[in-house]
Amino acid sequence: MEIAEYDIARCVEPLDSLVMKDFVDNLDTVFALAESSDGFVWRPKSDEDDAESYLIDGDPLMVENLSVWASVTALHNFLYRSNHVNIMKRGKDWFSPLSVTKVALWYIEDAYQPTLEEGRERLKHLQTHGDSEFAFGLHSRDYFAD
Repeated sequence: MEIAEYDIARCVEPLDSLVMKDFVDNLDTVFALAESSDGFVWRPKSDEDDAESYLIDGDPLMVENLSVWASVTALHNFLYRSNHVNIMKRGKDWFSPLSVTKVALWYIEDAYQPTLEEGRERLKHLQTHGDSEFAFGLHSRDYFAD
């Protein structure tokens, strides 16, 4: 089993604004860091694979991300024990707080590639029903298998 991770964020300004420039400029660095991390499995890429390809339904402020990891531990190490931490310390400069859960995790069969639509469905379920086997949050140790 592998772990899928889907997250959303609301940008403080559109991605082409000066405020968001450092975030957009660091996307390639963050993605390269993720892809070179132990336990990284897969992430969807568009033909453009630019910042605007991560907008949700064309909303100029909402971005989404999906990735697959070998384990929760591998994902945790990337999120909290790599240079990702240093970049995301600036998150408050780029993102508005959300009043809803913004990260959903769920287990998938090895080699399965979930869709963004599936990620949206899992996150909505988590926001509505709380942690379950269908979707759980980053801090829900009850569902961590590794």
